[in-house]
Amino acid sequence: MQKEHIGDLLPRRLKAARALAGLTMVELGKATDLSTDKLYRFERGDQVPDALELGALAVATGQTVGYFLDEAAA
Repeated sequence: MQKEHIGDLLPRRLKAARALAGLTMVELGKATDLSTDKLYRFERGDQVPDALELGALAVATGQTVGYFLDEAAA
């Protein structure tokens, strides 16, 4: 099985985590102090969050950082 690149895995995981947490993009933006435009770019795979942003996304969605990075964490 070929390992998935973070740029492919993270967008799907972020969308799923946001949905599981019951958050809209606007609510997630408020919870993380990130713009909805930046969140949109993360979810489309156009941009990858830095470590601090990833940590904030994990806390806001109730996931671990590993959930977003490791294909085995699902």
